[in-house]
Amino acid sequence: MLQIQANELKVGNIYEIEFLSGFRMLVRFTGFKNNCYHFESENGHKFSITENTAVYHRFYVYF
Repeated sequence: MLQIQANELKVGNIYEIEFLSGFRMLVRFTGFKNNCYHFESENGHKFSITENTAVYHRFYVYF
């Protein structure tokens, strides 16, 4: 999979996020607002990652 930076995320696309713990999760990127990246998981759970902590996550394009 192709790793990208948080600022390269495109609304509506599906990505795999790798968290610091090594846990990986498939998500749909829903937008950037108020210095937060917003996502929706496969089961509909919505969450956000602040811009200053996004550098500690890895984002992969999911094909």
